[in-house]
Amino acid sequence: MKKRKMLANKETAMRLWASRYGKAQRVRDYAGRMMDRAAYGDRGSQYGWNLDHIFPQSKGGKTADHNLVCCHILTNDEKADKICFTANGRRFQVIKVENHYEIASLDDYGEIEFEPNFYDSAYGSERLQEFISSPKERYSAEVLIDLIDLKNAALYDFIGDLLGVQDIHLVLRRDYPLKRRILFVRFIGPRSKEFAQAILDKCLLLNTYFKYLILPGKYVSFYDIYFSLAKLGGEEGYDSGVPAPGTFPDSHRSDHLYVTDAVIEGIGIVRNPIDQQISGGIKIAFFGKSYTEYDHCFPDLAKNLAKEVNKGE
Repeated sequence: MKKRKMLANKETAMRLWASRYGKAQRVRDYAGRMMDRAAYGDRGSQYGWNLDHIFPQSKGGKTADHNLVCCHILTNDEKADKICFTANGRRFQVIKVENHYEIASLDDYGEIEFEPNFYDSAYGSERLQEFISSPKERYSAEVLIDLIDLKNAALYDFIGDLLGVQDIHLVLRRDYPLKRRILFVRFIGPRSKEFAQAILDKCLLLNTYFKYLILPGKYVSFYDIYFSLAKLGGEEGYDSGVPAPGTFPDSHRSDHLYVTDAVIEGIGIVRNPIDQQISGGIKIAFFGKSYTEYDHCFPDLAKNLAKEVNKGE
């Protein structure tokens, strides 16, 4: 006997309402909108509701109880056939749980709780189209750290932990006459002042630790930090900051932090109105780029680190 195909009609809607809400006459849908049992399919009512496919029917979603949800008509309209969507000002995502789909609130639990399911072809193709239709300008923030006479390789792990990255790339090394290492870290983020400032703050934090803990602790003899900023996909390209193989520039051995003009412009660091330079900033070149000295630290942290060093003496 051929199985009859289920229809998402009023009879089905009332059955699902009763099974999920019992005798309640008014309830809120998952987006927080109020629904009235008697207003099924009524677009003229502020409480109008209907049934919606959790995993969109247009993408292969089944018309079955486990894939149907009672929701306000406006919520249904906002969701449409999307996997990631906003309804009533809140963000949601359709996620697969075992053998069925559910609507998860990203605002309540955070996106990290719901990993993207790229094994789902519908999810993957929709996410690609979302990115293509709304391209974002991005920065490539690149940090080079030049270390002279490195005493302990554990410093790599500390730098990575402080910068919030798992991988520190050792791009160049020379063991004679001193143990010199040049480390490279790249951050990709939105082309915004906030992103540039966040990376500069990391560099300032690292500069503070080098000056007031790492150098006094004699973990290295000299260091320099170089922070550059480039528009991803711009003239400088993605690999703008990766040092060329076989090149090893002279070390400045100044124990300072340096930044490029792009950082100065991107963050809005104040220049001297006369010569348009950062007050006291010395210009240097490193790996073919021009940098300006920006040797600042976090003063309170610097004082506390100095106290820690004095305790151990």
